[in-house]
Amino acid sequence: MKHLFTSFVFLFFVYNVFSQVPDAFNYQAAVRNNSGEIIANTNVSFRISILQETESGTAVYVETHSAQTNAFGLVNLKIGQGILVSGVFDPASWGGTLHFIKIEMDVEGGNNFVHLGTSQLLSVPYAFHAKTVEIDNVDDADADPQNEIQTLALAGSELSLSNGGGSVTLPLGEGGDNWGTQTVNSDATLDGDGTASNPLSVVGDLTDDQTLSLSGTDLSILDGNTVSLSSLSSPWETAASGIKFTGGVVAINQEPYLTEGKLQIDGAGGMAINIRNNAGQPTISAYNWMEGQLSAAFGKIMITDGTEGDGKVLTSDNLGKASWQTPKESPWTESGSDVYYLGRVGIGTASPYFKLNVNGSAGNAYASFQNNATGNTSNDGLVIGAQSGSGNSYIWNYETSNLIFGTSNASAMSIASSGDVSVSNNLIVGKEVYNADTGSNNLLPFAYGYVTSAGTLSSGTSNIDSASKASTGQYKVNITGLGSDYIVMVTPNQPTAFLTGVVTARGTTSITVAIWDTKNDAYYDGGFSFVIYKP
Repeated sequence: MKHLFTSFVFLFFVYNVFSQVPDAFNYQAAVRNNSGEIIANTNVSFRISILQETESGTAVYVETHSAQTNAFGLVNLKIGQGILVSGVFDPASWGGTLHFIKIEMDVEGGNNFVHLGTSQLLSVPYAFHAKTVEIDNVDDADADPQNEIQTLALAGSELSLSNGGGSVTLPLGEGGDNWGTQTVNSDATLDGDGTASNPLSVVGDLTDDQTLSLSGTDLSILDGNTVSLSSLSSPWETAASGIKFTGGVVAINQEPYLTEGKLQIDGAGGMAINIRNNAGQPTISAYNWMEGQLSAAFGKIMITDGTEGDGKVLTSDNLGKASWQTPKESPWTESGSDVYYLGRVGIGTASPYFKLNVNGSAGNAYASFQNNATGNTSNDGLVIGAQSGSGNSYIWNYETSNLIFGTSNASAMSIASSGDVSVSNNLIVGKEVYNADTGSNNLLPFAYGYVTSAGTLSSGTSNIDSASKASTGQYKVNITGLGSDYIVMVTPNQPTAFLTGVVTARGTTSITVAIWDTKNDAYYDGGFSFVIYKP
């Protein structure tokens, strides 16, 4: 939130003008808001600009500062030692023309500066300009700052100046404080004439005993005045059983930070807190009535009670009291970043039969595999297991991706998210294949083969016993287990459009096929392919 500032104090100081002038001058401001309240312990930032000739003139030097107001809202800067933005800090060259200082500030400590005011520089530049004498910027052609030094001498009433500076005769006083060995005029409060043999002294008692008294925050001196010490009062208040501080942060050996707790202690390389107790009550008692953490430790924690030892772990009893105990030896063996166990592992069972045995008892027994790509909810990843009740076993992919089975380091079968199954090599089926929507008819051929025009079996399934040519264009194929219920499809293999294949006889162990020439209306010697389906 932005604040408007109505009260600022600009204080400028010049150090050692006549001996050595530093390349900076001080700036102090008291920061208040529109209600007149100070803005204390707050990080603020300033932009300082030196303008030439007018209040809106060219900036010959610009710098920025970051500072923190103190408890009274004061902030101190050294102009000339900030972070340079532009220009050269050269106050010695500012004496010839008017220069103005422009002050801008961001109460949030950033770069959103608000113009606070512009004032003319007066004495500060001239103090720097005076430094030109110290470094002998006077053009006298010798560049020696020592040969301009002159000394005074007094001889009687004659006062002279060395290096051709001339001399003057001082007048002798009449009836007053004279030069040399003359006496001093005095009144009744003094005794003596001021000579070595009769020095001056005060007539009467010089003591004036007075006493100080304190009433509340008022300090008074007897027969004098009273001043208020309210501005110097302690931030600590008297409480029923001690003292208290409710103003903000207490810091010891460091600057307080508003975000680091109410009590901040810097041990400066040593022990920060040492607490001892000889009573039966806890030495430290901490409560957090909200849902936040009770404590947070950054670094190593050391707890010593006599039970500590190498490799021990901190264990609590039923009352919450902790002690160091030797941990039970783990059956798992570490190997670098890996762990392993050579025996059987049972989950849900004390008597595993296999290297990994998961027993859900009356419930489901599932194992889930997940990673960053799948997510980690109960509906993510791959689940393998057995379902209670139905006894069904599952390999279940919750992702909209393929479920892949492989062997010999290669994919053998893939089930897509749509349910389609792809097989990378031969699919060997020991029983039938059928579509549940169209009945139980087998979709796989019972037998198939190719018979040449000479009546020999060129290729076919293993249940074809033999093939032969009975006569011109007529062939017999013997098949094991054929039975009586089957369908035969015959296709001539000759490139002749007028040939057709016909099953002329159907037996339980064989079929007879005729190749017929429809153009000449006669049998024809020709090879053919056949496929037999059984329901």
